[in-house]
Amino acid sequence: MSEILRRYGTAVAVALIAVGFLYAQPAPPEVDALVALVGSASASEPQRTQALADLRTAAAGGLQDARTRDAIFALGRLGAEAGLSPAEAMERMTQAVSLYPDDPRAVETLKSLASAQLEIDQRLAAHWTLLRLLARPDASATPELFAQATLNAVLVEDMASAMDWSHRVDVEALDDELRERTLLVRLESASTLGRHAEAVAALDRLDLLGSTHLRARADALIAAARTEQAVGRHEAAAARFETFVNIHPNHAERPEAMLDLARLQSDLHRANAAGRTYDWLITDYRGSTQADWARLERIEITSASDVSRRALAYREAAHTVDSNEAVEDACRRLLELLLTDGRPLDAVAELSRMVRESPPVVKVAAIRQLTRGAEPAVGLLVDREDWVGLLAAVAQLESSKIPLPASLTASVATARQRLGLETRDEQVEAATAMALEGRWSDVVPALDRPTRAADPQGPGAIRARLRSEALWRDGDDASALALLDAALSSTAPPDQERPLLVLRADVRFSAGDRPAACQDYRKAVGLARSSWVEHQLTHCPPNDGDGGDD
Repeated sequence: MSEILRRYGTAVAVALIAVGFLYAQPAPPEVDALVALVGSASASEPQRTQALADLRTAAAGGLQDARTRDAIFALGRLGAEAGLSPAEAMERMTQAVSLYPDDPRAVETLKSLASAQLEIDQRLAAHWTLLRLLARPDASATPELFAQATLNAVLVEDMASAMDWSHRVDVEALDDELRERTLLVRLESASTLGRHAEAVAALDRLDLLGSTHLRARADALIAAARTEQAVGRHEAAAARFETFVNIHPNHAERPEAMLDLARLQSDLHRANAAGRTYDWLITDYRGSTQADWARLERIEITSASDVSRRALAYREAAHTVDSNEAVEDACRRLLELLLTDGRPLDAVAELSRMVRESPPVVKVAAIRQLTRGAEPAVGLLVDREDWVGLLAAVAQLESSKIPLPASLTASVATARQRLGLETRDEQVEAATAMALEGRWSDVVPALDRPTRAADPQGPGAIRARLRSEALWRDGDDASALALLDAALSSTAPPDQERPLLVLRADVRFSAGDRPAACQDYRKAVGLARSSWVEHQLTHCPPNDGDGGDD
């Protein structure tokens, strides 16, 4: 009391003490009196300045001093009213809730601190303040405060908190504007967290409300598109992606959205639209990863039914795309295309050529894919008993310095024996060498004596297969089939009959005589199991090829 009398005079002192008794806070009278003086219109400026200085002095006291605690809370509460800068006011509020978290005034102080931080766009600091506030059991947060916290959580990319808080808001208690913004946040956060059911519920509610902000808010619109894509609503997803791409031309996610749109259009069998979107992406974002994927995926549309054209396009793409990942993918697509199409030797040959002739980045990718594809390619050749192709593939792998599959040694020995290379037949050796080089038109002249159809053993059966395959590869299907029919008309052991039977099936299949081809494939698989023949049989209906001769 004596200190107040000395500093401010009797009349002011009495007034300040009277004001102090009116405060609900259990504070020492001198702190309340100083607060009242700082906000008093009747006090002189020097008196208010002195009161503020005294409050700061009191705030610097010991932590166990009630006067210190009340002065810190008071300074934070007064803020700009007392002439404090925003930085000092926030510092005082932060100090108060950090030193005295259990004080009854902490909840309101946290609210004021969050509001002050948001006002000057300190969003991350405000988020941490709101986390502290909303975690308190005594937090009397209004729906508006929860909505504000939810919106801010999305801006600082804490989607888990945004999702939690959005569900703690009674959206029906909000005005139309805040309700819509809260649902947009719920949509974005749920989509980001992969909680598709909640994202769909928020999206459907927004559509029901006729949201005016969904189109304009880019992040919400892309979240809506990806949500509908994730739950299989592809028509709606494509429409939203298209809207996003058209009205948000500068958004960072636009290239990815264009790629998603093209893929959806392709899935929806809108090949022309997908092609245009891929072209648009390639033009607008040349050199980007998304443009590289667009170039590769566009090949699926432009050359869907032409395997050779697609293979060529993949090979060219491997040399022209920019990212290493796309180069790798082009080589992978080339390998898988040719293996799936039953062209294992072509797969090995194409990648081997790329290993020998391409720049380092393409060479490395081709080596990796050739190493990965060597074993399945060799397996297909063995299954088809394509012994010429097997030895040719081995030569290609060796020239590319690719590690050969461990199981290949026995297969090579079998191939040499089946081709008659162990019989020291000069004509067979010469013809085989030409076949290995792909010189099929030279194979028939090299075989200078006719096939002995009556004696399909040994070199006769070998010659029949070499000659007929050469005729087929050279485009003379009719002569190849006549020769195979003659060779198969005599009884032969299964290990000699089956290669001729599989070759005749392949010739018939490529010539378009599917029923006869299916009949031969069924006979071949009855002699010995083969994944190649079983694969070809998947093209045959259950009754296709039944009831024929042979």
